[in-house]
Amino acid sequence: MAEFVSVIVEDTRDAYNTHFRLNLDEPFAKFFEDYVNSHSDERHHFMYNNRVIFADDTPRSLKMKDNDFIYVSSYDMSLPIIWADENGDTKLRIEYDEPLRKLMEARCAEPLSNYRLKYNSREVSDSDTPRSLRMQPGNWIYVLHREKYNHHADRDPRYFWIHDMNGTKIQASYYSYSKVGDVMEKYTARTGIPASQCRFLYNFRDLHPEERLEDLNLKREDVIGVIYKAVDSPRYPVEKDIKFWIVDEAGDQQLFNMKSTATIREVLKTYTTMRGACITDYHFKIKNRIYRLRNSDVLKKTELKDGGILMAFRELRLCEVCHPGPRDNKWLRIWINHIRGDRTSFRIRYDTPIVKLMQTYVDLKENPGRASPLTPFDYRFIYRCRRMEKQDSTVTPRTLKMKDHDYFNFMLNRG
Repeated sequence: MAEFVSVIVEDTRDAYNTHFRLNLDEPFAKFFEDYVNSHSDERHHFMYNNRVIFADDTPRSLKMKDNDFIYVSSYDMSLPIIWADENGDTKLRIEYDEPLRKLMEARCAEPLSNYRLKYNSREVSDSDTPRSLRMQPGNWIYVLHREKYNHHADRDPRYFWIHDMNGTKIQASYYSYSKVGDVMEKYTARTGIPASQCRFLYNFRDLHPEERLEDLNLKREDVIGVIYKAVDSPRYPVEKDIKFWIVDEAGDQQLFNMKSTATIREVLKTYTTMRGACITDYHFKIKNRIYRLRNSDVLKKTELKDGGILMAFRELRLCEVCHPGPRDNKWLRIWINHIRGDRTSFRIRYDTPIVKLMQTYVDLKENPGRASPLTPFDYRFIYRCRRMEKQDSTVTPRTLKMKDHDYFNFMLNRG
């Protein structure tokens, strides 16, 4: 059954108000047509709660109630314009159906081809109007100088981190023209959490979507924090206790009670402290599962349930803390973390040159299907902020003082 709402239309040119009965689920297009037919002037824009009403909006989508007011006006609408090459903003009045090209011709000292207009992180053409862009009062238009824009666009990106309340860590990159809105879109694409439900903070202050990242002076290890606005959000981490058993190869059982947000490394540390062993001597598997758990895994994200069983397997490794002094030429496991997120492990001897490991990884992951094979130095292999160069062809894990399960970061060479 259709639902209706009674609204009051206040026209700035009429001395009296008009009452209308609207269907809650019917678009305003029919209402606009009926109203314009009863008035000679066809240039109108309709406002509700200080926002423009469009033809595809419905009273239900705008959460209208009985006796709410709709304001009708044909006057110009004020839009704040900010010029990116001038550290300030200028508020201008512009006709709602007037192309932005006329405004640019009046404000720009250089030819229009030297500028780029951006609204909501997308480029605006000269023929666009505020109505076609669905702009609302108080929205922003950025005017960028094309020469400066292209100058920064060719540079290497700069990197930073995004940490949220779920423990998710995302490495992101930005250019000098990037905005906080781009970071919000990237976070939503990776996690599926709408940016409207989150607060993005840096240095204990909230970030605006139109704020430029270059003004924040972000460095590689800097972090933008993400917290959720609603405490009862479905993705808000709830710390609950989980009870489980740890059974070793000899059949000995130990009962543990830990937070569901604890990592496997924390469980390992507690278990090995009780056994008087090194944390690197054990690894866990869930009962009746063939894969081993990583130290970074969180209990609530694994298949371990309340009352479940973790199998502990002892695997002696050469730990520098537990076995100080000169090492023999033994094996160790090295991980390579690709920038896409996948990880690959290799076993290598302490005195084997690292370049052999690098070449094996490139032949395995990057060279298949290429007409001309690439060398390891066409990419970036980084170990503890040190990039492997051609002069490091004789470097071995022993000279780098690498430990078992250390890792390299792998990324494309943009230099």
